Amino acid sequence: MSYDVAAFGIIRLQKATQEVTMRTQRTTLWTVLMLGFAAAPHWAACGVSDDSEVATCRDLPSPLLQASLAGGEVWVFNGIPKPMGWGEDLVYPVVDGLDDERQMCGLGGIPVVALWNRSGGVAFFNVSDVSEPFHVRVSAEGGSVEIEAWGASRIERYDFQGDFFVPLREYATRMATLGITTRSAPPWAFDPVWETYGFEEDFTADDILSLVPLLHELGIGVITLDSGWYGRGRGSDWDSQTGDFHVNPDVIGDDQALRSLISTLQQDGFRVRLWWVPGVAELGTELAEEHPEWLLDPVVSSTGDTQDIYLDPRLPAVRAWNQNLVERLLGYGADGFKQDDVYQILSDDPEAHRAYAALFQDILETAQALKPDFAINTCNCGLGQNVYHFPGENQLITSDPVGSRQFRIRAKVYRALNLGGAALLGDHVELTQGDVSPEDLRTPGFYDTVDFASVVPLGLVLQTKLHADPGAHYRTWFTLYRDRQFPFMEWVNIPYYGGMETYLMRDGSTLYYSFFSDRAENTVTLTHLTPGTLYSLRRLVTGQEIAQLNAASDTEELSVEFTGSLLLEAQPMP
Repeated sequence: MSYDVAAFGIIRLQKATQEVTMRTQRTTLWTVLMLGFAAAPHWAACGVSDDSEVATCRDLPSPLLQASLAGGEVWVFNGIPKPMGWGEDLVYPVVDGLDDERQMCGLGGIPVVALWNRSGGVAFFNVSDVSEPFHVRVSAEGGSVEIEAWGASRIERYDFQGDFFVPLREYATRMATLGITTRSAPPWAFDPVWETYGFEEDFTADDILSLVPLLHELGIGVITLDSGWYGRGRGSDWDSQTGDFHVNPDVIGDDQALRSLISTLQQDGFRVRLWWVPGVAELGTELAEEHPEWLLDPVVSSTGDTQDIYLDPRLPAVRAWNQNLVERLLGYGADGFKQDDVYQILSDDPEAHRAYAALFQDILETAQALKPDFAINTCNCGLGQNVYHFPGENQLITSDPVGSRQFRIRAKVYRALNLGGAALLGDHVELTQGDVSPEDLRTPGFYDTVDFASVVPLGLVLQTKLHADPGAHYRTWFTLYRDRQFPFMEWVNIPYYGGMETYLMRDGSTLYYSFFSDRAENTVTLTHLTPGTLYSLRRLVTGQEIAQLNAASDTEELSVEFTGSLLLEAQPMP
């Protein structure tokens, strides 16, 4: 069964109370009921008085939604992670029997839920300066859709035309007024990245140095020393000892060996990032033994495989320890951090959440006081980014996407949210083929299957975890990345209503279209053309001209057959 916005009908707000699962804190429940409505639909603005259980609504159609709302598939954007939510889709269709209930809790996330189709959309978000247990439920049965939103202090409704990009940009704009937004990235943060995670925790300094000629050939400018550089042991015997952050003698050697390795790579022209997990410690570490009073609750992760315990960020001693640690890590020569396995502290105290967010901002500010062009990304493994960490980030990351579509959707999400000029990292390009292991990287022909089309033309910074020469396919795309400079182009949002995905980047008067479809297509729509202009339409990768188009209007149809992806450059002709 398909659903359309016309079936939503009149909106009512209902007031009640409910136990919040996190720390059993009581809060107010606002239930938004989208009721089946057979007559001509309208939208209503509603208010709730203290002595009324059900609001009285008056007609107040949104100017954006006065047109007929009939027809069309309905889609959901949900930025709140599910428990154990690695690899979940942020965008999915409304189907009969849908019952999706989620809460902003130990995994962080984006407190926004939106529904839309071609006729219009509605979104609810929590515009609060601190992470709260924002709770939403989206359900559908028998042709009607129900949305419930509660558990937070600043829940707002937003009507819009277009797709989820529009409410996310509105949400980001409102959050920026609270000081919660991304930070500007230095130029080097847009250089292609190689990370040692292709070896996972089984590598040595010699493994890294042996790849330097290949990395130079590909134009890679950044190297990440990923998990394994600290702790003890290698491979399956690796013990991270997170919290102590001692240089791993079985991988790197000692402190001086790490300084020497980083210096050697920097002299070779690379920037070097260090991987670590901030704000936590493992039981049995020196830190946990010396300061048990600093420990709070275990980390709730997207996979359930972490042994980390949160440090109490409200304690001055923890903040001082964190600053000293950052200074020590920079003492090795690091140019940036990859902060990983980061979620959201568990507490019913708002000040704990404020302090936890401030910890990440302190890391960036402490590092930039020593190196002004320092860059940081924070990976919420397999999930959407935690917006409350944005003030401590000048790089956002797609965070372990599973498959090509998740790269594309997350690229759009972060373009909408990124108001501060952060770089947007594609983590890692090999993950367009799913959850890739070191054994997959060794499979003959694997590198030829990697889907760069879902990464490069959408303005994501290239990241790779290759551990051998990947062949001509990689060389073609790394050259294209360097030559076109997609991260610096203007993103022009093309709404998604199901079926073919369309993305558009604009570089002056030149337009770059990316079309994606799982089925055979024979027509695409070119938008944002300049009427009266003659365009040369060329395939992006090969440069082959497939047509010349004299644009009679700003939107034209082009007959062209493809399956999978079609990448076109539309350049005005003299």
